[in-house]
Amino acid sequence: MTQLIHRWLSRIALLAALAPAAVAAGCDTGGIYPLLDATDKLVPCGSQTSTWVASTTTGTHVFLIGSLTPATPLAVATRGCFAHAFVERDSSTLYESGTYAIDAAGQGDFTKKTSYVFEYQPGRPILSRDGSTEHEHDPPVTDPISIVDGAPYLVVTQAGVTSHLTNVYDLIASIDTSTQQGGEDLFRVLNLPLFTSQARMIGFGSGRMTRYVGAGTTFQGALDVAAPAKNEFSVRVQALTTPNTFIRYTSFEDLSGISIDGLQETDVNLSGDGSMKGTLSWTMRDGPAAGDVMYAGTLSYDAIAIGNGHASGGTFGFTLTTPSAKTFVVDFSLANNVDITHSLPIVP
Repeated sequence: MTQLIHRWLSRIALLAALAPAAVAAGCDTGGIYPLLDATDKLVPCGSQTSTWVASTTTGTHVFLIGSLTPATPLAVATRGCFAHAFVERDSSTLYESGTYAIDAAGQGDFTKKTSYVFEYQPGRPILSRDGSTEHEHDPPVTDPISIVDGAPYLVVTQAGVTSHLTNVYDLIASIDTSTQQGGEDLFRVLNLPLFTSQARMIGFGSGRMTRYVGAGTTFQGALDVAAPAKNEFSVRVQALTTPNTFIRYTSFEDLSGISIDGLQETDVNLSGDGSMKGTLSWTMRDGPAAGDVMYAGTLSYDAIAIGNGHASGGTFGFTLTTPSAKTFVVDFSLANNVDITHSLPIVP
């Protein structure tokens, strides 16, 4: 486990070192960026994509694999979508996007085209934070992988690190929302795709959010959805002197079966102090069909206080409307306490 932690720290340090000089300055000197600019370099996944998760002592692995049966070999000369995220318990996130191929023995490679890192840095002033950073690999970086059906788990080994993964549909189905603990676990699972998307939002959590002043930027979600749904999220900052931030989700789906709509608004001064408001509507499925909705509800930010650019007080209003009406009052601290081992135990 110590080797695993060192490996992730080394990757984060390498990506930070490769980031543009503007990162260290704490602000973006590139000017105002147009809608749908090249900040969106995600390798999109098609409808035949499955999502797999595993808990560790330090965070959660998330794999998006371009097959509903990932241990099945791909056709010769065929490559599928592959993305890997590691969300640490404080919400720091590594996200790697690219393609994969495996043979009949489950052996193959993951070719990474773009990597993103977000480090949660609450102890730093906003202008000295790194924020989300991006590194486009040219040429692409290749990790050896193996994908084996080890029922009830999918066993994926990437660059020597093995994860025993659970289908996200099975995780959703296993959560018992009759208790406060279950409600909090569901809240944490809902946050996973928000963290993976924020990691791709270059500058998120830092002074470099000024790049989104004006028209803002729209990003696609990782998964393909049926028309006319768009599966996207957009970010806009009001003005340089009024850095209120608006993030809108439209049929957003970054992990299989978790769909989010609505506006999240953060109203702060130049010191990053203020409040949040807005409500997201969401659904979670326990299967691939559109009718497999197990949970639906809303997430309200209206009672969250912001201090130094992150949640510093208040509660989230986390409400279920399906299968029955129920409201959980969730403490602000759970926004950066991404421990889902109660519902997704660590597999030795």
